[in-house]
Amino acid sequence: MRQGRQRLLAVTLLGFSSGLPLAISRGTLEALLASAGIDLRTIGFMTLLGLPYSIKFLWAPWLDRVSLPFLGHRRGWLLVCQMVLMAGIGALAFVAPLHGLWLIAVLALLITTTSATQDLLVDAYRTDVLGETERALGAGLAVSAYRMALLVSGAGALLMADRWGWTASLVMVACVMAVGVAGTLLAPEPGTLRRQHGAVSLGAAWRYLMGRQQAGLALAVVLLYKLGDAFAGSLTTSFFVRGLGLSPGEVGMFIKTVGLAGTLLGAVAGGLWMRRFTLRQGLLLFALVQLLTNVPFLWLAEAGRHDGLIAVAVLLEQLGGGMGTVALLALMMGLARGGPGSATCFALLSALASLGAVGIGPVAGWVAGHWGWSVFFSISVLCGLPCVVVLMCAPVQLGHSATDAEPITP
Repeated sequence: MRQGRQRLLAVTLLGFSSGLPLAISRGTLEALLASAGIDLRTIGFMTLLGLPYSIKFLWAPWLDRVSLPFLGHRRGWLLVCQMVLMAGIGALAFVAPLHGLWLIAVLALLITTTSATQDLLVDAYRTDVLGETERALGAGLAVSAYRMALLVSGAGALLMADRWGWTASLVMVACVMAVGVAGTLLAPEPGTLRRQHGAVSLGAAWRYLMGRQQAGLALAVVLLYKLGDAFAGSLTTSFFVRGLGLSPGEVGMFIKTVGLAGTLLGAVAGGLWMRRFTLRQGLLLFALVQLLTNVPFLWLAEAGRHDGLIAVAVLLEQLGGGMGTVALLALMMGLARGGPGSATCFALLSALASLGAVGIGPVAGWVAGHWGWSVFFSISVLCGLPCVVVLMCAPVQLGHSATDAEPITP
């Protein structure tokens, strides 16, 4: 029991560490450059520095093969990544944008590459260390901590910069990375049964995933599970601003207060409720929840601005999204476990899950522009149906591994 609590605490702290650098390299860096008077074209170019998050699967096999001579297979690299992130964010605090733009770009690329690598390691560690009965709760705690970290390095960093300046703000965020270091040092090493041997490559990992029982159904669920959410979410902010007439500040207020509360509640509740169901049952239930939480946006498209309904819509959408994320992570951990490199397998599954979100944006914009918001949100509801149908046809053992019955070595 004590080992179980230690594992859950570790994945929670590491989830926080995984989320903290993301906002720094996106909204916070954008705000820093904008406040310094950097032109918009340059700021737009800086968004390309986030590319490592999209291609991180390319170096995942290397992380599965190579270990450092301290803290075990995953934790040694985790500690190195966290030290580099602390140094990179701290160094960013002392560079003046007007005179050191290229240095800022180099530091930002260092942060995004190291952060993407940390994400690989955290995902792999969580997959390796959590037993079947712990996955849902562990995923819920990790998602909640991840979202809290985004708030700290996003809105929190902006508030600190407004009061004490950018240098103090970024130094404090760098210091908060110590939470991740604590998680790495406290984290128990995964049991020996979880270690994989032999060749680790993208091809080997993909062949392993395709060789799983019900592989086609499981991979279809990974691809389709967030399709409805991705369709609606691609233009939700535009809907608030152009469709309902909210100001950017009002949008931020709804999303960062009501939305954050919904996400945290959904992640924790999803992790607890998933323990009451089989994986397939939980996936099906939360897929239906995600589908239905797009309906209030359809009502808003018909009724127009109503602040109470906006709050309800945002709360329910984030609540359902948090639950769905927990269920999807539990499935992906189950599929990746036991494969030729959990970091590589999980990275491939993450890339598959993101395909729908990447490809849906242009289609969503065309639908909203030609047919209006009511049709747009109607289609977002319909986009959730294919996954529901697949899950209804899936067997009870969907996503289970032959190694799920193996005990966790303390």
